[in-house]
Amino acid sequence: MTTSKILQDDEYDRSKELQEFEDTKLGVKGLVDSGIAQIPRIFHFQPEDLFDHEPQQPNPSNDMIIPVIDLSGEHKDLVQQLRDGSAKFGFFQVINHGMPISLLDRLIDSVKAFHELQPQEKMQVYCRDMVTARSGVGFYSIYDLFHSKVASWQDTLAVRLAPIPFDPNEIHEVCRTEVVEWDKEVENLGERLMGLL
Repeated sequence: MTTSKILQDDEYDRSKELQEFEDTKLGVKGLVDSGIAQIPRIFHFQPEDLFDHEPQQPNPSNDMIIPVIDLSGEHKDLVQQLRDGSAKFGFFQVINHGMPISLLDRLIDSVKAFHELQPQEKMQVYCRDMVTARSGVGFYSIYDLFHSKVASWQDTLAVRLAPIPFDPNEIHEVCRTEVVEWDKEVENLGERLMGLL
């Protein structure tokens, strides 16, 4: 290792760089839009940074496949499949759940539109801690920014839909309609699944 490399490592202040990134309240997209020529060091990683232990190898055994339950099936069969999936795995994937694909597409497009808003608009709902947020809506970048070894390259729009009732007016108008519609669909699906369980 060269002396200049050692000096660079000794002079690097990760905490300072993290805080400077956080203070912009612009997120990863804002970083990209600023025209950076080099990815900041907080996003650099070495393979050993990703795991504190050896990563698990996938188990090709068929009895370890997550159950996929087709909700268009017969009631009696669905009850048994849900029982089996819940007992064996504690979770399952559902298909043919009745949620319109067009709504899911519109929801994705509207959330993308939120991330394309001018920085000043997104900054109005910037919030690192959704638990203490005054509203149920927050925009933030990298949920574990100050805790992970390497910063992930992501921005998040978080909307707390339950258990505390939310005010739809807190959601930006560019995605409000789709989020509210999606919430109703998910609530209906949840009630259906609870009935089957």
